[in-house]
Amino acid sequence: MQNKETTTTLAVSTETDSAALSVNNFDHAQRVAKALSSSTMIPAQYQNNIPNTLVALEMAHRIGASPLMVMQNLHIIHGRPSWSSSFIIAALNSCGRFSAINFETSADGKA
Repeated sequence: MQNKETTTTLAVSTETDSAALSVNNFDHAQRVAKALSSSTMIPAQYQNNIPNTLVALEMAHRIGASPLMVMQNLHIIHGRPSWSSSFIIAALNSCGRFSAINFETSADGKA
C-alpha cells in the first residue's frame, strides 16, 4: 500500500494586506500619504505629517472607509488616535446591528 500525502496550500492575497505588510503596498501608501499631507484641505494634524496621514490611511483601509472621512473624524490626542463622537454615533446608527441612537432632553436639562 502506498501512503498518500495531502498537501495544503494557503494562498494569501496582497490586495487586502495592510500597508505595513507588503513593501509594494507600503510604498504606494507612502506616496498617497505624501500627496494627501501636502493638501490644505485636511485637518492640521495631518498637514505635512506623512506618518499621521499614513496611520489614517491604514485605519481607513481596515474599516473600509474613505481616508478623508477618517482624517476628518480621527483626532490625535496625546499621541493616540481617537474617534469623534459624531463618527461613532453615525457608525453605530448606520451599521444595521442596533436601533438608532436617539437623544431626549427636557426643559429642566434632565434626561
